[in-house]
Amino acid sequence: MRVSTSKYEWAHGKKPRGHGYWMFFEDNNLGADRDRWNISRVGTYSKAKEQAIILAKLSGITSLRVGE
Repeated sequence: MRVSTSKYEWAHGKKPRGHGYWMFFEDNNLGADRDRWNISRVGTYSKAKEQAIILAKLSGITSLRVGE
């Protein structure tokens, strides 16, 4: 599954990594005000991403983006 980090990288000037509060959104190109699906996780980025992908697949979502 594709997980876009471009908006996160633009906002923070670095790739997502480490421990934190992570938000993942359906990457639907509709804009933040029209996001229908999202999930948040606390922990390492890699573990949060892994969990978000599993839940997205169960919801029929094919691509995600990391929250800014």
